[in-house]
Amino acid sequence: IFVVSHCSRPVALEIMGNRVGLGGPPVDEEEQKAGFRECLQSKCVPQVRNVLQLRSANTLGTKFQVVTAGRAETRPDPMNSDIAKQAADADARLLECERQCARRHWPDALEQPWLGTVSVDMAGIAQDQTSGKRSIMGRFS
Repeated sequence: IFVVSHCSRPVALEIMGNRVGLGGPPVDEEEQKAGFRECLQSKCVPQVRNVLQLRSANTLGTKFQVVTAGRAETRPDPMNSDIAKQAADADARLLECERQCARRHWPDALEQPWLGTVSVDMAGIAQDQTSGKRSIMGRFS
């Protein structure tokens, strides 16, 4: 309760509602980080495999495109192919997912340069799925 002088007589005012601007209780950054990680794990990490597969498909498609020699009009545009558009859309959805988690749980993370890469790191999947040696089981290692 604050007392304010008004026309020589004190008036009591009570603060109601949100106290954010008044220096309310301190926010524990570790709790924010934990909430952010949980949100990423449940909402963003499931999207990672699709994002990485589309990136790899786009890389391979660009690398091994068949072009008829001397016919410039038949050359495909690697940036405007369907797979490139799908990969860009998947990347944008993953970034937006991480931003939403940051907005809800850890607002200070919105300004960090690593935002957009955390779920890929958390998923533990190789980012480049186009290289490696084949193992006996036929999978890349």
